[in-house]
Amino acid sequence: MNADRLLDAYVADVVAYLPRDQRADLALELRGLLADELAGARAAADGLPDEQVALDMLRAFGRPADVAARYAPAGVVVVPPDPVSLRAAVVGGAVVAGIVSLATALREGGEALLVLQRFWYGTVTLSLLWGGLFAGGLAVARWARGRWPSGAEWRPRVPRERFNRVGGAVGLAAAAVGTFVLIRPDLMLDVLFGGRAAPAAYAAFEYDPGFLRWGAPAILAVLGAELVFLGYLVVRGRWDDRSRRVDIWLTVVLTAVMAAVLVAGPVYRARPTDDVVKFALLMFVILGVVDLVQKLRRARGRVELT
Repeated sequence: MNADRLLDAYVADVVAYLPRDQRADLALELRGLLADELAGARAAADGLPDEQVALDMLRAFGRPADVAARYAPAGVVVVPPDPVSLRAAVVGGAVVAGIVSLATALREGGEALLVLQRFWYGTVTLSLLWGGLFAGGLAVARWARGRWPSGAEWRPRVPRERFNRVGGAVGLAAAAVGTFVLIRPDLMLDVLFGGRAAPAAYAAFEYDPGFLRWGAPAILAVLGAELVFLGYLVVRGRWDDRSRRVDIWLTVVLTAVMAAVLVAGPVYRARPTDDVVKFALLMFVILGVVDLVQKLRRARGRVELT
């Protein structure tokens, strides 16, 4: 990454802490200021590579959150990163806790009031536990930054523009095979056991009629959209703003569908198979929420320096 791209990456990290409508003006102002600072640093450099001079200058200039607080226009509130991360993590954790508690309450059954009580107490307990664990981890991270300040130095993030075609093609093939297995699990058993699988094995992968009515079509529709989108990226070989937005929306829809299937009822008729699949769905939902938060934060930090 050359010096100019380092400046652009640093400015993008700074303005990510500001309201979106305030970013462009400050980005241009800060970019010009840093360019002047870099010119002076180059003059004082003793044979150091240009990229190292720029990186040292930017690190000495300050952490992006601190710079945003110093150079923000009057009246603009700078939101530090840790509370944003805490709020996003607590809200995401509460959503997952609610999904887990509802699925557990419905699984145990009973009167409607008893199910509601289990859902409420489970959600509150898991949310408080998750929030406490995250806050404790945040406190440890702050202590570590104070104890080892070099670990908190600014590091440029490499823009994700190029798409890995080889990895994408492998992922596309694996996703296609996985989707086909979901449609015809009996063929998977035939391949694994040479057509000699026990009848109980086929019965274990028999779908529940309720899931076949709405859950299966919804999942297949979203997975089909994901396959088309992944194929588009493999052919195109790069990301752009439109493809990133599509990626975010597909993540939202897929996570929502998985969560709905998780709480709606059984997927398979056989209880052991259904328990395993429900646990896998829960993991997919958690990973989907985490992935969505990361994608939104990356999108939040982008700014055009034109």
